[in-house]
Amino acid sequence: MKKYKSLLFCALLPFSIFFFCACDQSTKHRKLIINDSDYDLVIVPRNTSADIIGYVSDSIFVGSHSQTAIFDMRQISRLKDYKSCSAFADTLQAIIVGNDSLHPTLDLNDRSNWKYFTLKKEFGGGGECECQIGITNADIQ
Repeated sequence: MKKYKSLLFCALLPFSIFFFCACDQSTKHRKLIINDSDYDLVIVPRNTSADIIGYVSDSIFVGSHSQTAIFDMRQISRLKDYKSCSAFADTLQAIIVGNDSLHPTLDLNDRSNWKYFTLKKEFGGGGECECQIGITNADIQ
């Protein structure tokens, strides 16, 4: 009996190692707009290609004094792949709802305006992360 256990262990060991090492890590990544202004906003991701993968809609409403995830995606990748807070679109445009004379001065396309946060780390470099940008009344003229 002991011989069979050893044989079974030796036979299953390579498969176990392959199973645990072959699993690709996935990462959930969100982009969050924190609107601390007195104005409602619409965020419009624009891209030259037809598909903008990951954005929750082709235009996203962000109410005043609220926060909204504009991008939400889980894919095979690592947390470090998102530290740059890339827009994954050609441009992000912010529009003030109901006021054509006011415009946001904060550039949503400038990655240095976004802050990266790791929310959860998993084995192998995967996990959950998000990039946040805040808009205040001072950012609107």
